Formats: sequence, structure tokens, C-alpha cells
Amino acid sequence: MNKLKNIFLTNKQLILSVLIHAGLMWASLAFAYNSYKEYFIRTKWELPFELKSAIKATFPWTIIVFAVLFLLYNMVRDRKHEYPSYRQYVAFFILQALIVNFIFLSKGVPILIVQNLALLYLAIFLFIWGGIKRFMAIDTTGWAEELLPSVIYKPLQNNMPKIREYCKAYSKKKSSTPFVIGFIVLLMICAFLLIFKQEKAGENLANIAYFLLVIGVGIEIYKLIKNGNTDEEKQD
Repeated sequence: MNKLKNIFLTNKQLILSVLIHAGLMWASLAFAYNSYKEYFIRTKWELPFELKSAIKATFPWTIIVFAVLFLLYNMVRDRKHEYPSYRQYVAFFILQALIVNFIFLSKGVPILIVQNLALLYLAIFLFIWGGIKRFMAIDTTGWAEELLPSVIYKPLQNNMPKIREYCKAYSKKKSSTPFVIGFIVLLMICAFLLIFKQEKAGENLANIAYFLLVIGVGIEIYKLIKNGNTDEEKQD
């Protein structure tokens, strides 16, 4: 158990990055699948059950391929950069497309459509994720200095280090925080999906959100039990 804990602590950032990207890939596949299914519904056709199962069966392999590519990148990456650049992401997409299309070439056109459509959704998700990361680093990169009025930019620039430090400190204190935040963010995205009448996609994303919430609550319950046992031992 201690060895596993040490491995996790040593590679915490890498594991978190892989999980984030794998989650985004899974969400992209779910969105692509639902978009393809919605297209059939609008044309008054229904996907056969066998085809649905065949499409879903490709999801784990696609996620594994993307996760492996991301791990390989981390083996050779410049340690100064936490995440890949836009050019490196483009390389990821090209490699992912080539590998996935080669693997599933014999599976049929519908599966290839879903796989390639998922890459489009993934690009959108990564763009949003990159925007959030850039916003959190607004004081160090200075990318928004010319875009935002000084009245808005200066307070953000001055207070962002404090916000980051507070978030890091709170995350260390509450290890369930990333999962709860992920739950809230995904629910907000679900609301927008419902506005644009993407009920199926919103339903799948909500499932992911509640899964994150369960993990967060589970962590807190585990800590509560562990700390409770520790307190009892101290009293004895």
C-alpha cells in the first residue's frame, strides 16, 4: 500500500493529466455516438442493437490509444511545460486518427464516423480546457493584456497568484475538491446542452458528473472513517 501511495504521490500530476484527457476522450466519444444516433432518429431510422454495441465496444480501445499517446508524450516532453502545445495536440490528433482508423477500418463506416466525429468534439473540449488553463495563468502569460481593459486586467493579474495558492492549499486539504468541482462544471455544461436541445448528450454528461460526485463523496467518507478511527485510538 505504501509503495502504491509513493508512486501516486510521485506521479500525481501525470496521473491527473492522463485521467483528465481520458475523461475528455470518453465524453467526446459519448457525444459523437449520441450525435450519430440523433441523426438516425431525425431521418426516422433506428440504429440496430448490434451496431450500437459494436460502436460502444470501440470506446475503451480508443481511450487506451489516446492515453498511451499522452503517456509517451510525457516521457519525452519538456519539463518546463505542464501540458502539450497546440502543435503537439495537432500531432496527437493526427496520430490518433491514423491509429484508430487503421484499427477499426474493417469494422465499418458507422464506427469510423463516430471515431472521427469524436475527435472534433475532443478538439472543442480541449480548447475549452486550454482556455481555462490560460485564464488561470493570466498573470504570467500576459495574453489578455491587450484584450481586456486595464480596469479588469490589473485586478486579475494582481489577485490570480493568491487565487491559485488558495486553490492549491484547499485542494491539498480537501482531496475531493477536484471531483466536486468537476461535478459542478459538468452540470453547468449539461444546462447549456439542454438549452440547445441535446438531451441525450446532456444525460451522458450528467452520468459522468454524478460519477465524479460519488468519487468525491467516497473520498470524504473514507477520510471521515479514517480520522474517526485515529481519534478513537488517541483517546484510548
